[in-house]
Amino acid sequence: MAVRVSLLATTRDNHVLMVRDPHVEGGWQLPTSIVPPGDCPVRTAWHLSVSRTGYYQEAAYALAVSLEHGPSGLPIALDYILDGGQSDTPPCDAVSLTDGAGWRPMRELLESPPVVQNALLALAHGERVPVLVNGDRPAADWPEPDAEDQSA
Repeated sequence: MAVRVSLLATTRDNHVLMVRDPHVEGGWQLPTSIVPPGDCPVRTAWHLSVSRTGYYQEAAYALAVSLEHGPSGLPIALDYILDGGQSDTPPCDAVSLTDGAGWRPMRELLESPPVVQNALLALAHGERVPVLVNGDRPAADWPEPDAEDQSA
């Protein structure tokens, strides 16, 4: 089953950090990535944030989680929308963001999937839950699976 993580970083003046995607109508979407096997959503979000946007803020809390089912009725994907933080105004100028990243008007998310809509509602109500791995809150520098095996 695929585990996907998306970041929802916003500003109080209604902008959202998005990345350009030629495969998406309108060309912009939330930064999204597949969580590699053995990794956790928090660390994947850190890598995603740094590599795709150039903007980093800890994303250890989920705003929405959704289980996607295939035609057979079996789960095929788990989607996390993580809270990428909120600033008063866009904290990065165009020079500090990577190519293809930008602060876009939040209205561009009006026709987004239900999991994103629910994440926006959770953000507006100040509701979020910690992302847990093995019952604990992982840090962005959560050790690689190989590093744990070597220390044993």
